[in-house]
Amino acid sequence: MYRSSGYWERMSSRAPSLFVFSLLLGVMNNPTLFPGSSVRVINSGDTYYQYEGQVQRVSDGHAAVIFEGGNWTKIVTFCLRELEVVTPAKK
Repeated sequence: MYRSSGYWERMSSRAPSLFVFSLLLGVMNNPTLFPGSSVRVINSGDTYYQYEGQVQRVSDGHAAVIFEGGNWTKIVTFCLRELEVVTPAKK
């Protein structure tokens, strides 16, 4: 028979403190990346600096971004900290 190790019970008791900690770091102020989000590369040392593309998938702290331009399409993986969400311009 399966015995619970109490892991989830310990984690649930820590959840409020983790939430407060994330607020203090400002994590909640940054928009979350979802597939389909428009993003810009903000890492100035990267070849794709200032390029804008669309997120295809997000996993393990990385996002796959599709860049399309003219007659080429490229998909590149970036760390989440190297990307910022692009807000659409108001008309």
